[in-house]
Amino acid sequence: MSNSDRSEEDYEDDLVEDQGSDLSDQEEAEDEDSLDQHFDLSTFTVIELQAQFKARGLPVPKTRKAGLVSQLTAILLDETTILDDVQRLDELEDQLDEEADADADDDETAPDDEEGMDVDATIAHLMSFDTEKASSTTTHNTSIAQVLGVAACASVAVYLLLQSMPVVPECSTLSVEWLVRTGLAKNTTGLKQLHSCTETLAHSAGKNKVTLCYMALYVFFQTFAIPGPNLMLSILAGALFENVWLATLIVGGSCTTGAVCCYMLSHYLLTDVIQQKLASRIDTFKARVTSNKDHLLSYMLFLRLTPLLPNWFINLSSPVVGIPVSTFACATFFGQMPMNLVFWFSGNTFFKALEGEDGGDPFEKNLKVVLAVSLIGLGSLMPVLLKKRLEAAEAAMGEEGKKEGGEKKKEEKIPKKAKAATRRNPRRSSRKRR
Repeated sequence: MSNSDRSEEDYEDDLVEDQGSDLSDQEEAEDEDSLDQHFDLSTFTVIELQAQFKARGLPVPKTRKAGLVSQLTAILLDETTILDDVQRLDELEDQLDEEADADADDDETAPDDEEGMDVDATIAHLMSFDTEKASSTTTHNTSIAQVLGVAACASVAVYLLLQSMPVVPECSTLSVEWLVRTGLAKNTTGLKQLHSCTETLAHSAGKNKVTLCYMALYVFFQTFAIPGPNLMLSILAGALFENVWLATLIVGGSCTTGAVCCYMLSHYLLTDVIQQKLASRIDTFKARVTSNKDHLLSYMLFLRLTPLLPNWFINLSSPVVGIPVSTFACATFFGQMPMNLVFWFSGNTFFKALEGEDGGDPFEKNLKVVLAVSLIGLGSLMPVLLKKRLEAAEAAMGEEGKKEGGEKKKEEKIPKKAKAATRRNPRRSSRKRR
């Protein structure tokens, strides 16, 4: 662009600015003329002009009439400008109200779209929930299928072990199903048949192989939480093993091994299934374990020594509530020992009485048999007789654990406060040391 073009543009801009300033001056002059014509201040007396100043709360200038007229004219012009501004604000407010009304009309037509969006969101949420539920169900089914696969493999192993034993007539009617039914019924006739079978097998195949089969069956039933047979096997130990401590070691080791296997199955395969199926009982058990976490081994021993909770539930739920496997195994071995001793003594007394009989009913001729059967029955009735007292004792253990935890926290807080006090007042602490 050339200098001449720039000068022409600058000249045009200056001309526009001059015209604008002239227009603004003309407007001010027209406003003053209109004010003068409307109010006709020249016709006012000096006293009236001074009264206008006083009415507005302004100081009265000490000038002549012409000065009063010019100053009052300027004041009236400012007031007119303010009124114009107020009018413009009112118009702007009306315009905003109209726009707001128009937006409200648009919003009234929009709910259909919003309702459609809400329906879509609800459907998407339900679909995601169904997907999660389906995936959870699939996971649970997979876990159960895996456990059934492990059970099938273990069953085949036990079956092959039992098939390796010699065939004897005394064992022809015995089977795993028979063991379960007889164990649940707590039938003394079944104990006689089982004793006769094991005695014959011990003479035919050797006691070591019978012991191996005994332990395999015990571990199998304990691993898969099959109720009934382990009671009969514990009593049968009184006939198989003459030494009480050897019997206690074999029965306790088999019981602990099976319980740990059940613990591992629950930990690796059934945690989600147990949390869903036994939610309320798991929450209660977890609260008890948490309140007794400072003496967890004692609490687990208490549960094993008492029939407050069934063994299958303790075996399955212990990994879910966070009980370490070492604590679990130790409590299982030593906690089951008293009942194993009772069962060994009962079985030993019962089977010795049977061996000494030469006919007739053993219950009429031998009081030891009556005592043994009474001990078995008493052990079965213990959960019913002592349930309320054991529940109260368990609740008391939980409360004591909470109190001890609170006292420990208080003891931890006291040294902190003492340290803070010595930091604030080191002179006092040094004086006390002196």
